[in-house]
Amino acid sequence: MHWKYQMIRVVVCVFLSLNVVAVNAHHSISALYDYTNVTKVKGTITSIRWINPHVQLKIEATNDAGESETWQLEASAVNLLRRIGLDKDVVKEGAVVTATGPISRRGLKTMVASTITLENGDTYALFPGSAARAGLIESLPVVDGSKQRTQIEIEEEKAAADGFFRVWSPRKVPGTDQGLGVAPWPLTDSAKEAITRYNPLVDDPALQCVPAGMPNLMDNPYPMRFYEEEGNIVMHFELNDAVRIIHMSSNPDEENSESSLLGYSKGRWDGDELIVQTSRINYPYFDDLGTPQSGNLKLAERYRLSEGDTRLDWEIIAVDSEIFLEPVLLSGYMAWVPGEEVKPFNCTVPDGFSWQLEEEKL
Repeated sequence: MHWKYQMIRVVVCVFLSLNVVAVNAHHSISALYDYTNVTKVKGTITSIRWINPHVQLKIEATNDAGESETWQLEASAVNLLRRIGLDKDVVKEGAVVTATGPISRRGLKTMVASTITLENGDTYALFPGSAARAGLIESLPVVDGSKQRTQIEIEEEKAAADGFFRVWSPRKVPGTDQGLGVAPWPLTDSAKEAITRYNPLVDDPALQCVPAGMPNLMDNPYPMRFYEEEGNIVMHFELNDAVRIIHMSSNPDEENSESSLLGYSKGRWDGDELIVQTSRINYPYFDDLGTPQSGNLKLAERYRLSEGDTRLDWEIIAVDSEIFLEPVLLSGYMAWVPGEEVKPFNCTVPDGFSWQLEEEKL
């Protein structure tokens, strides 16, 4: 029997198809927006900022009482929208649009722009994962950045690919932020209590562009690249431009290494599998729902190739006795899309709008 079944009860929440990854935020949209209240708002786009992690729009609308209202809209990330063929030439300032999506759970004039419909009737999914969940589109678009590369670049990428060492695109992630009432983990009482105190409008690090830590970093829809450097293995993530080092040889300073968002990782090869042990992680949350993690979290990771080296499967067993009653498993896989690349993320906190300030008004 495979090792994982001897150790744990598998607890995995899968919300994705086998062919495309849900185009989702890297913070809990479900915690901020009410999918039982999908609304249409018609108005004129007064500003639009093409930034990561979310394109930000403001539209001036007129309510039923004839009063003018300003709505703040969130779309998906610039990088993801470009990968499905949408850019700033499609949706522009001054356009009259009808935005459809879930609105704020807290009475704010904010919503997810799941879809945008122009005056000529053309409709675009500005947040495809949200649009699919709200039933506004039939299927998710394939996220494929190779369409933005030349054929020469694609052929060069094919020639450079070497086992693990290439760019990988997520096709299944754990999906731990899908709006469950509580995180799907076997939690201690103290962890459950901590979740009740979590306020996604204030506490979510992603809203302030704080890079995700391990293992939360693995639950994202953006490409990453494996490469070798100075005898170690490097994982370069598009999300927040994160760079993670897996130490492949003994390090005399290992015991003195400080805690960090990504922790300290030691790797080794077991046949064709990459085995990684990670500890000393000081990122505060295990998922996007406010599940805490302590400084004693330990991760046992496995990465392996399949399907003719075109698929990379991964599993992480997380052990943290202060948070979990038993070990839990995260798993997913990535696909090789020749020509895909890790783009600069350049996360930007939008000016002129603050979740925390809006929260204080309530």
